[in-house]
Amino acid sequence: PTALLTNLNINSRTGSELHTLEFAKQLQNRGYVVTAFAYAPLTLYLKNFEKEGIEVLTLGDETKLENQYDLLIAQHRVVSEYIYSLQRITFSSIFISVLGLSDEHEGLPFFTNLSDGIIAVSHEVKGHIENSAQAHNIQPPVHVFPNYCTKSFCDYNYQGNNELKSICCISNHPAPECLEAFDLLKKRRNKADVFGYQSQSVKVTPELLSQYDAVVSIGRTAQECMSMGIPFYCYDHFGGPGYITPNNIEHNALFNFSGRPEKRKSSAQQLYSDLVNSYAEAQRMQSQIKDLCINRFQLENLFEQVMSFINANKNK
Repeated sequence: PTALLTNLNINSRTGSELHTLEFAKQLQNRGYVVTAFAYAPLTLYLKNFEKEGIEVLTLGDETKLENQYDLLIAQHRVVSEYIYSLQRITFSSIFISVLGLSDEHEGLPFFTNLSDGIIAVSHEVKGHIENSAQAHNIQPPVHVFPNYCTKSFCDYNYQGNNELKSICCISNHPAPECLEAFDLLKKRRNKADVFGYQSQSVKVTPELLSQYDAVVSIGRTAQECMSMGIPFYCYDHFGGPGYITPNNIEHNALFNFSGRPEKRKSSAQQLYSDLVNSYAEAQRMQSQIKDLCINRFQLENLFEQVMSFINANKNK
């Protein structure tokens, strides 16, 4: 079987690009021949797809597209609407992937009601879709496929510290107060690094995360940290609840660990104090957090659920 995935860009380490690559790899594992189409690919990041045997096409490559695909994963409206509008290409099944709340890129395409289903990244996104379903007569069923933890993170032998000595922020849009708090941590002689395309873009691996006693971030980094047993501090440009604990993990999972539900904003001094003073308690809970994360967010289990959803609804 053949599958085509669309994504706006493949030119930096953002959540959508990492999601597209992993989704494509999982389809490959299930026998699909996978192609990706993006408006703005860069050679540096294309290598990640090419080494997995996934062809990436862009504007000007339309003649290289097949005439028919068994499956279209339509991600990012502006790209998927363009692909859908190409007259010569047909699809046996279409599933729309929605990775956020932005109407600009994540809004539902005009062909939504001709699709077989919608795959949402969180219950928050699913609720947003369903709330507008009646007004816009949205008919396809919605399935939640959240961010996940992969085996390389789950199996890594991470040894934590009882004291916060090193910390990193992983964000493409860090909050100014977080950067100021990191300056305060450096004055305390903590190792405090910031990663993202505004500073230094890095590939997030277990080896990278294992260098730190805690991580400040949102989104997919949450599952990666928690599955290793690293204290995860959920905070970014929306604000956030702070350290994820057994008491708040379920609620924040519904919102993709985005920091949105609380809308709790802190000053740099408040962030600094909370990161330091709440660390010991957060560290004490990591064994429980790790088990909760692996049980709920293991990629293999979540993708099997996605494939069950696709197979149950395709060709309708």
